[in-house]
Amino acid sequence: MAKSNSRSTLSYRLLTWGLFPAAFLYTGLIAFKTRNNNYFTQRLGFYKNNINSKRVIWCHCASVGEINTALPLLRSLIKRGEHLLVSTNTITGMQALTKANLDNTQHAFFPLDYIAFAHRLISEYSPKLYLIFETELWPNILLTAANHNIPTVIINGRISKKTLHAPSLILKNYKKALVKIYNIIASSEENAARFIALGAKEEVITTLDNLKFASINASPNLTDECPIDYPFLLCASTHAGEEQSIIEQWKASNPEGLGLVIAIRHPQRCKEVCKILKDHELAYHLHSDNPEKVSKNEIYIIDTLGQLMPFMKQAEFVFMGGSLVPIGGHNIIEPAQYGRCTLIGPHHDDFKDIVNDLKKCNGIIIVNNASQLISEIQRLLSNRETQLQLGNNARNYLNSKQKVLKNYQDLVFKLIDDQA
Repeated sequence: MAKSNSRSTLSYRLLTWGLFPAAFLYTGLIAFKTRNNNYFTQRLGFYKNNINSKRVIWCHCASVGEINTALPLLRSLIKRGEHLLVSTNTITGMQALTKANLDNTQHAFFPLDYIAFAHRLISEYSPKLYLIFETELWPNILLTAANHNIPTVIINGRISKKTLHAPSLILKNYKKALVKIYNIIASSEENAARFIALGAKEEVITTLDNLKFASINASPNLTDECPIDYPFLLCASTHAGEEQSIIEQWKASNPEGLGLVIAIRHPQRCKEVCKILKDHELAYHLHSDNPEKVSKNEIYIIDTLGQLMPFMKQAEFVFMGGSLVPIGGHNIIEPAQYGRCTLIGPHHDDFKDIVNDLKKCNGIIIVNNASQLISEIQRLLSNRETQLQLGNNARNYLNSKQKVLKNYQDLVFKLIDDQA
């Protein structure tokens, strides 16, 4: 068995080095397009420590969604006096962290999965603990942290079905890395079982409610205003393939008295969405243009980051994107906390447990396609009582999850103190 593990580890490392030219070029391309030199240098393992503390906690959040999930816990760690290194894979993740304006926090881009790059980060910052939010299993990074005696904790951990069916070589390296994990806080019993199936030790796994519920305890600072003064459907965090079908159905049905707002998950796709609108001869406004007057006959496109909440609070209906296409869905807690009538597509695996709970309490509507989405909207427009009840049921469900943040704080603070 030891020889088998050794061969799989060597094979994985040879594979990653074989892919290095492509990774190097891709990283350089992203850095060039975004004019961000740090993205290139830091992902290759070159860092500069600006944290004035010998006690640093390394927190990794892949992108925007993980940052938003982690923020309530990150703020409580800072309030406790901790100094944080927060790494992200993406520039949009960095932007979300910057907007949060956290004290005692430095951002760094996560290194590519090579031992030398991880070693340089660890040598520069000497973190006392490594917290991974949700699901980022990079075998070389995890093993390097273990070799430096840095306890690794997975927080709000989840494992997709796709991960369970990864190639044998990847699965063997996941198993070797997972046995080194100090603690795993799984977001559901199903995810806990999946971690065990991947090779994690059962005794290091704890199950708590999804950390995303903690956002209901953190009142959003809605300094931005929604410029729309008429009822509208907000299609939030949409992906390629979703805008096309929604726009087609919207034009064909044209729900009376209702406007359409589309918030693109990745704003760099704005030109693509605008072309779809032009092809359908539909007028539109871009949020980045700061329009003074908006008509419900013109589709409103949110092409910026971090400005979705005012629209979510005011929307008549919210459809959460990434669910009509096989992405896994996005955070349905956000509209539910405002008591919005929320709809989601069939591909919501990343939020399966929450969607199931909301479905049981009649707090969400699941649609199979864009046609059904618009049909449900039209039905609800003629039944105001049902619409309001759906939103109230969702909000009541969230109110039952008020202790989630404290449960995470109690466990994570103890794990930190155990390392003191």
